[in-house]
Amino acid sequence: MQQGVTVDRAGALVLAREESSGRRVVIRVLSPAIATDARSMRRLRHDLSSLTLLRDPNVVAVLGFDEPARALIYESIAGATLREMLQRGPLEPAAALVLLDDCLVALSSLHRVGVLHRDVRPECILVDRSGTASLRDAAVPAPPLHGGWRAGSPQYMAPELWEGRDHTDLTDVYAVACVAVEALTGTPAFKSDKLDVLRAAHRAGDASVGSMSEGLQQLLGRGMATDPEERLNAPELRVELGATAAAELGEGWRASGRAALARAASEERRNALLPRRDAETALDGAVASAEAGPWWRRRMALLAGAAVAVVLAAGLTALALASGPRTPPVQPASVVATTPTASPAVPFSEAAAAPTPAASAAATPTPSPAPQVTPSTARASLAPSVSPSPSPSSSAMPTPTPPCPLCPTPSPT
Repeated sequence: MQQGVTVDRAGALVLAREESSGRRVVIRVLSPAIATDARSMRRLRHDLSSLTLLRDPNVVAVLGFDEPARALIYESIAGATLREMLQRGPLEPAAALVLLDDCLVALSSLHRVGVLHRDVRPECILVDRSGTASLRDAAVPAPPLHGGWRAGSPQYMAPELWEGRDHTDLTDVYAVACVAVEALTGTPAFKSDKLDVLRAAHRAGDASVGSMSEGLQQLLGRGMATDPEERLNAPELRVELGATAAAELGEGWRASGRAALARAASEERRNALLPRRDAETALDGAVASAEAGPWWRRRMALLAGAAVAVVLAAGLTALALASGPRTPPVQPASVVATTPTASPAVPFSEAAAAPTPAASAAATPTPSPAPQVTPSTARASLAPSVSPSPSPSSSAMPTPTPPCPLCPTPSPT
């Protein structure tokens, strides 16, 4: 598996491990566009107070938040992102519906504790080797496409967001339904790379559904209704999903879909092996690959690459990790960044320890204090600290540079 440093649309992701236990974590360094936006950071800090307590098998656990570094600490899960898996083609119908079901469970848990995801897309859906799908980056906003932009990723934005209205639980459901169409067909429900075309298509409900069956079209139409008052919430859509899937695929659809999803994730992980390289080479490769691409991708890679370089050079300190469901609690210990290998233009999965059984939904253990990050002179060493940080953190696993020119251009003002 590729390891180390990856650039994506929300900033940069650094794979690290705790020295004493060998446990791996993922550190997200937020992009300047997010980290310098007072409103986004205020809302994120508020949501983190709930996210650090949330333990759900379908939500990647949040372990801590480093305030000075503007860095979130996530649990590391061995698996592949949906974006990576879709590069090999659409999922089997049962696998796509199991993935949708898992995402609806995740949204139900998030919404129950008052947290909105705000930017569901294939890059933030992670599938482990057991075929369990988890949402990462909950509450992490999309970087703006332009000044004043706060909505999300254009291909997955509900019609009301195009009108300037706020995110709700129903805008999350709309995005998940759009992702489900993509998982079933292999192509986005809304394909254009032009904002005005996408705006009109979302408002008109003009989604591309390929050869999808009428039953599945009706199901996903309930989640993608242009009028939010006609749209089902996550628990309601999950009930409809169960009935439709049983009618279309038989009563054993969950078991067969879970197995197919596990096979797809394992296959992607086997094909993601790349040679290991040092941090400087990986960052140079990231910038080089971006320079050959469009201006928006070049700027994103340069900004996020610079953020990673600062973190590695100054050293993040400390990650006293709260105990999570997939790994046993350990005492705070120094954490070191693993050697990176991938150009961010190519998506990657993490090679972490074998997954452990998921915890029951909405369990809420009391976390230990999140650590305070302070600079150290070690380049890739994250020395421990016992000073609690002002707020908790978020969970996830790395994902790649976006596949279309709709990815936001950070504006670090």
